[in-house]
Amino acid sequence: MLSNFAATMELQNLVSQGQQERAFAMALGKNDLGILLWLCSKMEPKSLNGPPPMSQIIIMSLLQQLSAELESDSTLKLRWIKACLGLLQPSDPHIAGNASRVLSQLSERLTTASHTMGDGPDAADLSLLIFKVKKLSG
Repeated sequence: MLSNFAATMELQNLVSQGQQERAFAMALGKNDLGILLWLCSKMEPKSLNGPPPMSQIIIMSLLQQLSAELESDSTLKLRWIKACLGLLQPSDPHIAGNASRVLSQLSERLTTASHTMGDGPDAADLSLLIFKVKKLSG
């Protein structure tokens, strides 16, 4: 628990200094969904737009990690996934090699969540995101 406290304090410091990219890189590198969700809850998805805009590697990593366990914290995760999909450029040379795999995995997770969550409050968002992922996948 203490390491999470230290991590959140460091993330808060990076955000207050306007270093969003570094904050996300650190949170993603921890491979701890709780820390990543904490960071997302402290920021707005529009922060991905910059300045400067978030790198494609960070955006793709966010999609990958936020799509885990969509049934919990779904509203927060779906807001961020939607923002990431709006900025993702699958043909970007930095991510092109992995983009189709990540989008396929995301599509599977969104589809599974739409079945398990039924007609809940996030159903419309899930349907829209599944459509967006298919469109990005080509």
